[in-house]
Amino acid sequence: MPLVRDTENAVSRHLVIASAAEAFLRAGRLDEAASLARRAVEIAEFAESPPFRALGRRVEAEVLGLRRQYDEALSHVRRGYCGVHRVRERA
Repeated sequence: MPLVRDTENAVSRHLVIASAAEAFLRAGRLDEAASLARRAVEIAEFAESPPFRALGRRVEAEVLGLRRQYDEALSHVRRGYCGVHRVRERA
């Protein structure tokens, strides 16, 4: 997708990909939302950015919930929350 294509230093992807996933989710484009959310989680893990990882996990969870995969959705919510919670405990 042109909105999140590669840049010289990949900074823009890190900053916008999770938000783009959420936008696709709100538009009802679940396949694109899931794909972007998955990429957002991967990039956020590499960048050690728990807030963006949590946002990606939340979008993944919402997509799974809309697809009635409730157990897997709950797992994504927990993994997203735990990552952010650990950071807050260290701060």
